[in-house]
Amino acid sequence: RVPLESLRVGDAVLAATREPSAASTASSPPAPDDGSNWEFRFEPVLAWLHRDPEAETEMVRISHGLGHVHMTHNHLLMRQPRARSDPTVPADIAPVPASDVVVGDRLMAPWIDGSVVWPEVSSVETVGRMRGLYSPLLESGFVLVDGVVASVYAMPVNISEAPWWRSLSQRCGGDSFVHDAMHASMLPLRVVCRAAL
Repeated sequence: RVPLESLRVGDAVLAATREPSAASTASSPPAPDDGSNWEFRFEPVLAWLHRDPEAETEMVRISHGLGHVHMTHNHLLMRQPRARSDPTVPADIAPVPASDVVVGDRLMAPWIDGSVVWPEVSSVETVGRMRGLYSPLLESGFVLVDGVVASVYAMPVNISEAPWWRSLSQRCGGDSFVHDAMHASMLPLRVVCRAAL
């Protein structure tokens, strides 16, 4: 593992990429994401969305079956919600703010053979203010942070709590809309940064 603060533009990091589901077509809505269409590969850091070693902010520590992850409350993590009443129906996974993760949820992580595993969350706690905020821009939009899959994007609190945003995101696909909208808006920057590498 390499600390985010020591990365430079052009360095390769382990990223998670999601392949389109075979069940989805251009004329049909996307199939629920059950985690089976993900793979892990190395991608270059294209730029920094946020890189401030002196910034201090409140962090959350989420402990799970494989370890723990530290991040800001509004950073997005890939989550599978707690077990539902019908265990035969796969829970749809989505990037959600770390503040929405609760005990019993599962986080996405790579296993030693490259497959996806889902360690269960055992505790969520605010750990106080920590120094350093980092968010590298990657082609896929997903990076491993402390061994779990996280979006490279964070949701500004003033937007995430706005009623118009909650209504819009529910109409446009729920939790996945947040990451997908941010990722789409960064396409021009990714193209320019790729060309500069």
